[in-house]
Amino acid sequence: MNRSPIFRVVITAFLAAISYVLMFLSFPVIPLIPYLKIDFSDLPILIGFFILGPLGGVMVAIVRSLLYLVSTGTDIASLIGVGTNFLASMAVSFPAYFILKGGSGIKPTIWKSILAILTSTLVLTVLLSIANYFVILPVYLNVIGMDIGMSVSKYVVIGVIPFNIIKGVLVVGVFSILYRRMYSWVQLNNKKYKKI
Repeated sequence: MNRSPIFRVVITAFLAAISYVLMFLSFPVIPLIPYLKIDFSDLPILIGFFILGPLGGVMVAIVRSLLYLVSTGTDIASLIGVGTNFLASMAVSFPAYFILKGGSGIKPTIWKSILAILTSTLVLTVLLSIANYFVILPVYLNVIGMDIGMSVSKYVVIGVIPFNIIKGVLVVGVFSILYRRMYSWVQLNNKKYKKI
């Protein structure tokens, strides 16, 4: 009997639950904008990418986001926040996955890990800066009436850009260390559960 689909669902739910809990363990890194907080909820999503493949990793992020919406409410602010968080997770995960995954079956080198950190951080920073400037912040300002106390461009420069640089380096850096240490385990589970 092929139990793989059942285990895929269980692993997806398990990783999503861990990711959901980690969303609440956050900390500010920019004193001027204390509500921009970093968490490590992307770590289980990245593990999902490597065990279940890209679609599996995306499913972990979707389930995590739905859990968060159910527990915090579905008002416009929550929807924007969860959507932004999902976008950030994808911006970090895809570059890290394709760089660290390789195809040789050999544990990623330190240089590959550094390349993954730099690339994921760059993609995250550029994508979130553009999204905040043209979509996210205008919606917060015009629909919710949020006051950021400065121009959108200044907010992006002194808040969004440094925040996402720090987040990308921390999240992908920690994952790179974890991935190198649990490489054999990930490869074993990858063979069991990754069908897509």
